[in-house]
Amino acid sequence: MSNPAKKAPMSEAVNVAAEAEEYVDTLIVDMLEGKHPNNYVLLGTLQEQHTDIQIQLHVMQDENKFIDEVGAPLIAKTTAALEKTKAQDLEFMLIHQPNELLRGITELQKKLKELSQ
Repeated sequence: MSNPAKKAPMSEAVNVAAEAEEYVDTLIVDMLEGKHPNNYVLLGTLQEQHTDIQIQLHVMQDENKFIDEVGAPLIAKTTAALEKTKAQDLEFMLIHQPNELLRGITELQKKLKELSQ
């Protein structure tokens, strides 16, 4: 017969992780408002076998930090050369760096073609 007074460490971890529900909406709202592109909060710390274990909740927008269901990093999507270039910078490139601008346009065309398939 088990001793009900002694909690299994995993059940305590589940209790700590259950606190994520209180924080997840706030983390996402803060992230989407531009305050924190990768947002996280400490839910609690456990001590098991003389080792501290932190339980954290992470909310990520940075695709380079995305993981799959088993925690392995996903292959990051590469952005096209001009994908995030401002209009003012495009104008500068048109005048001073036309070859780089053409290379970027070609890369964007390839990316559009991949997305349309």
